[in-house]
Order: sequence, then structure tokens, then C-alpha cells
Amino acid sequence: MDVALCEQWLKERLPGKATRHLGLQAAQVGVWNHQWVNASEDLLALAQGIQRCGSARILLYGPPGSGKTAYAHALAQMLDRPLLEQRASDLLSPYVGETEQRINQAFEQALDDQALLFLDEADSLLARREHAVRNWEVSQVNELLEQLGDFAGVVVLASNRMEALDEAVLRRLDAKIEFLALNAFQAQQCFVGLCQHLGFEFTPEDLQMLAGLKPLTPGDFACVARRLAFAPLATETTASPVSAPTAAAAPDRMPPPHRTPSQTLLELLAQELRFKSGGRRRMGFLAEPCGSGVEGSTSAFQ
Repeated sequence: MDVALCEQWLKERLPGKATRHLGLQAAQVGVWNHQWVNASEDLLALAQGIQRCGSARILLYGPPGSGKTAYAHALAQMLDRPLLEQRASDLLSPYVGETEQRINQAFEQALDDQALLFLDEADSLLARREHAVRNWEVSQVNELLEQLGDFAGVVVLASNRMEALDEAVLRRLDAKIEFLALNAFQAQQCFVGLCQHLGFEFTPEDLQMLAGLKPLTPGDFACVARRLAFAPLATETTASPVSAPTAAAAPDRMPPPHRTPSQTLLELLAQELRFKSGGRRRMGFLAEPCGSGVEGSTSAFQ
């Protein structure tokens, strides 16, 4: 079978599904703003340096939603390269030796197509070998280490748990970039930008409440934007209930009569924080506006 001819036929007849099936796709960036990402290095300068060198082995690490995947897509676009994205589920196989073969094929395809190879969930592929209980767990790490050491293209790894990576991996990487939760200014810029995009008005009190929501990431704002895309807010404001803990703490305080769209947006952001480690409790912040922050907000990364 002529593999190249088969791939060309798939791309012509089923462009979307074909590129996804083949693993090769155009970078999907959308609106990416480097000012809305809190990273340990200048991401634009990094892209320019990679463009000059033509090759790089980069690790992006940090909490979920901090912008690692979005930057990998943006980097591919800035380098004018297609993106070859491979997750652990794409590479791992139950058959002996096939995982190593898939890893080798991914690196070869990236070189042949001059693509940026993006290995997501790298901690699932490059876990510490001293913790391995099966031979194939060691052999897959060895294969990846060998490929990384000899690779002449651009490869980007992403991980939520840098501490889980094998130490030998870190020695083979040219740069380790930490992605953090948004700082106060970045969170405010994201909130203002989202309000403007949605046509919501906001007040200084809204920004004070936002300052108490920590740690917010670009992913939190993206989740809220997707939520509002299929379930937009009503044009009329609705009554704003007071949570039971807040009502008990301040029985003489009446709830605000209405909740504005911007306040509902804040509540949706607070809901995202509740699902993070250390933040799974009711916040009730809309009933208790104050200059010092938001009642009940917690940080998982302090």
C-alpha cells in the first residue's frame, strides 16, 4: 500500500478527520495573547530563538489550565510549522515493543514533515524508572530518552507534574519553562477582555471581588467562555441568593437585589476554583463584597 498516496487521499476527502487521524494538524491558536500567560521566561523571545536555531527540546510544566498546550499551538504557528500532537494514549500500546515503535515513528514523522512535535502528558511517558514495576515501563522511557538526545527538530513536552519525570529527561532538555497561575494584573486583563468580548459592563467593585479569586488560570476564563457560548446569560438580571454560611454569619445583611452579568461571570469563575485542590467549598462572595478580597476564596498553590 502506498502510504503517502493514502494520506493524500484522506486529506483531500476528509481534511478535518484525516489530519486528526494522521496526527498532523495545523496549529489551533485562536486568540493567543502572551500577556495573558504567566511564564518563567519571555515566550515570544523563546520562539524567536527557536526560529533562529531551527531545533529545540523544551519542557513546559505547571498546573492545568496555565497555558502550556495553547503555547505549543501558538509556537507552531510562530515557527510556521505544522503541529504533530501526540498524547500518551496515542503512543502507549498493550503489545510488547509497539510503544517504542510508535515513539520512533512520531519523531521520524516530525522530522520528515518539518513539524513541531508536541508530547502532551509527558509524565505518563517519562516517569521515573526507579518507580517502574514492569520492564516495558523502563524500555519506553529509554526509547524516548534516546529519541530526545538525537532529535534535530523542535519537540515540546508538557507536564502537570514535573517532579514525576525521570531525572535523565531533564538533562536532555534545552529549556524548562514554568507556567504559573495568573498574577493580579493578568487576571484583571483577562476579566476585562472577556467582559468586553461579551458586552458586559463591570464596576470597580467587580474588580475588587476578582482580586480575591486565586489562583485563576487562562483555562478558567476559557472554560467560562465556552460555558457562555452554549448557555448565554439572560439579558435581565436575576435575584442573587445568599449562601447559607454567609447568611448565618451576617443575619442582618440583606442580599443584593440583583446580580449583574459581570457578577454572574465572577460566580462562574469562582465555580472553576471550587474544583481545584483546596478550593472545594462554597464561597458566597457575591453577598459579601469588600475591598480586601473574596470571602472563602482559597489558593491551591500558596
